Amino acid sequence: MNRLIAISFLSGCLSAPEPDGWVAPASFASVAPVKHPDCAGSCAVADAPEVVAPFSEAEFLEAVETWKTEPLGEPTLALETLLFHGAQTVGWLSVHGAQLEPERRAFLDHELARTDVQIEMRLVDEDGRRRGWLRSGTFPLKEKQHLVFEGTDALMRLETGGKVKRVGLAHLWSRW
Repeated sequence: MNRLIAISFLSGCLSAPEPDGWVAPASFASVAPVKHPDCAGSCAVADAPEVVAPFSEAEFLEAVETWKTEPLGEPTLALETLLFHGAQTVGWLSVHGAQLEPERRAFLDHELARTDVQIEMRLVDEDGRRRGWLRSGTFPLKEKQHLVFEGTDALMRLETGGKVKRVGLAHLWSRW
């Protein structure tokens, strides 16, 4: 029997409606994700609280001041920091959002609204033959998923579980 030696992985953050003049990356076709309520694996254990350091008001203001001088749409440390701390950034924007010019605010709001993701995986054996594939439907970032591979034939049913988190402008972190 051939051993599986590779899993190719592709994911992308989906978009909310774009502000005028802004073009978001293309997304994948939508297929509903499969969830298994009878799972007894590690997903049956409750999620630990997010381990993200608080994003203080001073840190937020410093990131905004730095980002205001940087090119719009470029993945700079200041922008990546604002996106990494998405929920906290949204909170601070409700207090200090007027400090950003409208175009910058629209860009940041658009990026913060990108909260859904789709993934694709494929299983490839040592001879380079595709032995299975997976195309998820749209699901929220940070939400655990159980997804079943298709086309696995003799390998029988294969399932993976995991989640995806956004950590920057074009950067996603995932665990499967």
